[in-house]
Amino acid sequence: MIQKDYLSKIIESFNKQVNVTLKDALVVRSEEGIRATEEAVGELLELDAATVLALTPESFLTMVQLSGTGDVVGDYLAYALDGLADAYLLQLNGSMSEEQRAEVRAVAKLRRAQARAVALAFGIDRSGVPEPFRELDREVQRARSEAGAR
Repeated sequence: MIQKDYLSKIIESFNKQVNVTLKDALVVRSEEGIRATEEAVGELLELDAATVLALTPESFLTMVQLSGTGDVVGDYLAYALDGLADAYLLQLNGSMSEEQRAEVRAVAKLRRAQARAVALAFGIDRSGVPEPFRELDREVQRARSEAGAR
């Protein structure tokens, strides 16, 4: 019972953090939002974010599996990682050097591959939006729509 309550609090905290930080990363296009979302992923897995997010998709998945929470948080984690991939791609701009653009694209590709690995391992359909992130997804879609209309 205590472990279940603890896990529920961790998941709730992660979802709240990601709703705020990923919105900053995707709507405001904030680098701080990206970093804070990555920190939330690290906290969820109880690991240093920089270390865990540098792992290959296979090694990242191993860490998720070792955390013992993957079956409960896999869909939230995959959504956050996909969102991070999008956020990195939104950071691309004309003032970056070609080398910087390549680095940003590589990180976005890694986040997408990590999301894919989690989704495949836990049977997650990435085309859907997990319930805790539906309002965030609507806000992101609205912002993209408004940006495209300008």
